Amino acid sequence: LGTPRYMSPEQLAGQAADARSDLYSLALLLYEALTGKLPYTNSKRLCDLCPEVTEGFQRLIEDCLKPNPADRPRSALEAYLRLQELGKASGILIMPPGAM
Repeated sequence: LGTPRYMSPEQLAGQAADARSDLYSLALLLYEALTGKLPYTNSKRLCDLCPEVTEGFQRLIEDCLKPNPADRPRSALEAYLRLQELGKASGILIMPPGAM
């Protein structure tokens, strides 16, 4: 179950969903929160619509939005670790997994 506009391609096709489907949906929400638009309703990249977005964050969102789940990060932890590295590069400290 889900809202069709936020569902991954595999969910819409009635195929099995896993953590990569959740990453797809989260990336859609983040894109929309930052731009007010969904990525498939325009042909612009996130950083074109939101210039504050770094190239690294742009790549992470693009990877999470890949139509084929095998091309997305394998887990939320993998995406989190990539986000952690982006934070370190910009001087932002993010809590390590298990710190909460």
